[in-house]
Amino acid sequence: MRCVVATGSDVTDARANERRLRESERRFRELAENVNDLVAEVTRDGVFTYVNPRFEAVLGFPAEHFLGHSIYGYVHAGDHDELRAAMAELEQPGVSRQTTLRMPRREGSLCTLESVARAFTAPDGQLRLAVISRDISERVAAEAELRRADRLVTLGTFAAGVAHEINNPVAAILLASEVALERARSERVPSHTQRALERIGEYARRCGAIVRSMLDFAAQGRRERRLHDVDELLQGAAALVHGYARERCASLRIDCAPHLPRVRANGVEIEQVFVNLLRNALESRRSSVSIEVEARRVAEFVRVRVRDDGEGIPEDARARVFEPFFSTKSASGGTGLGLAIALRIVADHGGELRLEDRPEGGTCFAVDLPSAESGPG
Repeated sequence: MRCVVATGSDVTDARANERRLRESERRFRELAENVNDLVAEVTRDGVFTYVNPRFEAVLGFPAEHFLGHSIYGYVHAGDHDELRAAMAELEQPGVSRQTTLRMPRREGSLCTLESVARAFTAPDGQLRLAVISRDISERVAAEAELRRADRLVTLGTFAAGVAHEINNPVAAILLASEVALERARSERVPSHTQRALERIGEYARRCGAIVRSMLDFAAQGRRERRLHDVDELLQGAAALVHGYARERCASLRIDCAPHLPRVRANGVEIEQVFVNLLRNALESRRSSVSIEVEARRVAEFVRVRVRDDGEGIPEDARARVFEPFFSTKSASGGTGLGLAIALRIVADHGGELRLEDRPEGGTCFAVDLPSAESGPG
């Protein structure tokens, strides 16, 4: 070999660019994988090409569960129109769109995500979407609770006005019934007529007690509370719906465990809670519904369950049954106030009212009231 010819080129800038690119990619990955928001890259057709670990932390599914799959398969069906509208606007690089969508968690509940998507051109020349989402489920729930509280405040004001309007005619009915009863006794009117007049007076006094309870409820004052047997309250509620149950050919069975502790409560209010639950059960089917009421001691509470074998509550309505003015019976005159007021009454007594699952069908509401033996109440 007589000579060697060597050629070379300066790659300093190219290697510097590669280092900068690798550093940029490292910073992006560290940032994307350590933020509290959900970060994703999506194709123009809506297919996931990247998701950060926050997806698994919030939704419960690992990243592999999303990659290569369409976003439409994860967004709640009720939000697909909103998603399609957002995707239609993201047709040019640099365009941004904010939206709120719901996605299911692994355990079944829905997660509300506030998302911002921006269109950009990827290195391969294809249009992609960078999506950053934040879990706002707690905020949405808090806002819903504030709206519910506001409606209950409005309801309280309205109830006070109605109560004042009802008071006078109720007092007049009571007075008239007492005068008529006194005359019937002195004139030896038949006993069945006297009993009818006595019932009029009894129900008028009951209406007066309910009106006073409504006024106290609206004013948020402390109502008079005494020791009550839950069995007696349930029997009283059953007597009030007896005629309605007979009209609907319904059967009602009350099963109270022996020696139940008493509860410290406003009897009228708690009886109204039971009346509301029984009426709802009676209306769970057009006719011939069977209702079982069970009262048991559970730890420091007396638990009352009201079960029926009716048509049940639709799945999409279960989360809203205690919301004021929400009703599945609007067509038949339902106001959507009964359960909201019942929930407030039970909570005011230190208890809990909830809708329980009933795999065999129908509906089951449970009321937990603190036992008078567990504290002063």
